[in-house]
Amino acid sequence: MMTGKKYFALAAFLLGCLGIAGAQTLHEGLFLDGNQTGYRANPALVKGNGFLCIRSYATDQLTNIGASAFLYPQEGRVVTALHSSVPAETFLNNLKAENSLVRNMTYNLFSYGNARGKAFHTFEINLRGMYGASVPKSIFELVKTGIKTSTYSLGNTHVEGNAYAEFAYGHTRKLSDKVTVGARAKLLVGLVSADYRLTRMDMTLNENAYTADVESEMRVTNSLLSFPKDEDGNYVFRKPTTKGSRKLPGGYGAAFDLGIVVTPVKGLVLSAAVLDLGGILWHYGNAGYSQGTASFQGFGDVSFDQLNGADLLELIRDAGNDFLGTLKLKPANRINRFEALPIRINGGVRYAMPFHERLAAGVTGQYTGFQNMPYWAGRFCLSERPLDWLDIMGNVGADSHGGVWGIAGTLRIAQCRINMSMDRSFGRYLPGHRSIPLKACYKVFSVGITYEL
Repeated sequence: MMTGKKYFALAAFLLGCLGIAGAQTLHEGLFLDGNQTGYRANPALVKGNGFLCIRSYATDQLTNIGASAFLYPQEGRVVTALHSSVPAETFLNNLKAENSLVRNMTYNLFSYGNARGKAFHTFEINLRGMYGASVPKSIFELVKTGIKTSTYSLGNTHVEGNAYAEFAYGHTRKLSDKVTVGARAKLLVGLVSADYRLTRMDMTLNENAYTADVESEMRVTNSLLSFPKDEDGNYVFRKPTTKGSRKLPGGYGAAFDLGIVVTPVKGLVLSAAVLDLGGILWHYGNAGYSQGTASFQGFGDVSFDQLNGADLLELIRDAGNDFLGTLKLKPANRINRFEALPIRINGGVRYAMPFHERLAAGVTGQYTGFQNMPYWAGRFCLSERPLDWLDIMGNVGADSHGGVWGIAGTLRIAQCRINMSMDRSFGRYLPGHRSIPLKACYKVFSVGITYEL
């Protein structure tokens, strides 16, 4: 039986300890003259005669809920939202109907660009990863206020993650002095993918414990690992093995980027792009389903001090194993499932001042179709090249969760260019834990080094 502390640790891990999704931003490539990798945000946005990317890394985060929804100061200490001293109304008002997060990472292994006449060609190899989770408000309402009817219907909890390799070729061509178009074709090779969905959970209260009738589905690729089964035919998650794994990619797919850049008059640049049109067909060799009963104790007075360091990691590991074990997931038929990438759309306008061409101003907008949590943002950007070897840019604006700001720069050292950028939402972070925001937020960080050819 799972204890309340373990369940709350699992929920805190999914929705409280929020980390980092990954791609270059348009304003970085559009406003920094020294940045040579703007084609990642718009395949028509290329600069110079050629480059070799030595190293590049990007992460970002999007969540519609922060740690302040779960942690509250009480008499000189911090307690969880389920502590008896925290009013139910206060806690529930800080939650969304669907409490979601998305985290992604992009690690560039190789990038090369070369100009040939009116065309520019780019080649790139990336490793990309994603993690997402969504938990409905009704689950937290239940454990905070208790059962108010004979049966409480819950569900729609979703946890997923994947990692894949991306092999991209880009072609950019100047149609005229004013119009440039570009496209990128990307071969996607799936490495691993996991997906768990709690489709139904009917909860009842029996004296000191909750009992739930559960229906759930699980899908995990078996390209690297497989799960053994116990004597009853249920998956055993504590002891994954390489026996029975395919030793092949977990899936294959393709995606495309399309972009255009127009310069109607000197100094004015208009940019628009659509990215990640496509997806991956995953082969889920470890598929399972569950129809059964799970039970756990009520949530007690768990303090923040009990959810730190090694203790938190141990609680999360035990909670995940116990939860999956309690559900008794049975093997199902292996399935192939196509999963689309979140589509990204961006646009921007940049104008270089006629009295000082190194100074530019403009606006950018973006939209990303994340599941359960679509994201949009609009920014005003200002850039300057104060020295021949330095470009700097700042931006401020609004997004789907509030205000955002960011900074970026390019430093030239001989033929090398070092690029760094950071975007984040306005707001405070948990003291001592700079990766955990107190409110809903968006964060991006990228760094890279290119060598100019």
